[in-house]
Amino acid sequence: MEAANSQSIKSVAWQPIAGYAAIALFALWFGHRWLLNRKELSHRKVLTSKMNGPKVWPIVGSALELIGSAEMVVDKIRKMTLDYGPEPFRFWMGSHLLMFITRPEDLQIVLNSSKALNRPWIYDMIFDVMEESIFLAKGKRWRNNRSIYNAFFNIKTLHKYFPIFQENNKLLIENLNKQVVKTELFDVWEYIADTNMDSIFRKI
Repeated sequence: MEAANSQSIKSVAWQPIAGYAAIALFALWFGHRWLLNRKELSHRKVLTSKMNGPKVWPIVGSALELIGSAEMVVDKIRKMTLDYGPEPFRFWMGSHLLMFITRPEDLQIVLNSSKALNRPWIYDMIFDVMEESIFLAKGKRWRNNRSIYNAFFNIKTLHKYFPIFQENNKLLIENLNKQVVKTELFDVWEYIADTNMDSIFRKI
């Protein structure tokens, strides 16, 4: 009986020590991660210090620029591309660095880079709305699919189908002009989607 009580007392005595040890290990791990992130963050700030971009505030970065409705955010982003483009410009979303690219030649470099196969955290929010697509695919799937549509979107192929694009674009403009003169609101996306689908199926 006394042996059992002694064992129980030892077990109880060790519980606080084990708890403190777990807290200490977690604190060490968290401190290590914080130092690594701080070092990486400082490095990025140095690299982007001479780049154009909106004003950066403590903690929130430039996120205040995106306050408003969806339409207001789109207008603000469009204005930023005019104010800070056409060169790539930086945008700090809190401690996360975003790079805005407006020139097709810059986008081509990024899309063709083997170091840009995985998508950053912001794409996770897009997945919730749009799900994974050929342009939002990650890792191996993106690498496998890229070789397929890289062969399709080359100059020779685009020249071949350019008459189809031109014809459908003229038809799109005619249809939109008919709607513009009316006083009723209309969904322009329906006309754009029909034009895109017609262009795709005429190429198949």
